[in-house]
Amino acid sequence: MIRTFIAIDLPEEMKDELSKIMDRLDLKGIKSVERDNFHITLKFLGEVREDEIEKIVKKLYEIDFEPFNLKVCGSGVFPSPKRARIVWIGVKGDLPRLVEIIEEKMAEIGFEREKRFHSHITVARVKRSDGEIKERINKFLREYKNINFGEIKIDNFRLKKSTLTKKGPVYETIQEFTSK
Repeated sequence: MIRTFIAIDLPEEMKDELSKIMDRLDLKGIKSVERDNFHITLKFLGEVREDEIEKIVKKLYEIDFEPFNLKVCGSGVFPSPKRARIVWIGVKGDLPRLVEIIEEKMAEIGFEREKRFHSHITVARVKRSDGEIKERINKFLREYKNINFGEIKIDNFRLKKSTLTKKGPVYETIQEFTSK
């Protein structure tokens, strides 16, 4: 079985920018996402059999989309500030349209549709939640709530493989799909 997801990899400059910001949040109990792992998940497929990959790739090649820009801005946490588990940077733009097409194509081959899509870039995971960590997260949220990190051009997305290791996940591109 292969753990798979569909995502947009960030440009190197944006990875650098987010990496610098995350250095400021460095604290025991908060694990920053590795610079090379910054991405925008469009759909998590989960564990799939190797023989299903070809079917997924074929469906994703059917997607016809024009390049578009996304604004990387703001910050937040999931599920809530009091019980933060994920720290994220926001993404605004035409992404929901692409996600909807991906959802349709994946539903055609038996994948369950997501209930709700919230476009974001996960930048850290909260491992424990004491007063110091909550305060650090709240300060981060106040500081970056209305910050605009810039725009990125989206002209491709990728089917990716995730291998979980003791050091964290390792992501590899299975196939890239480009705009028309």
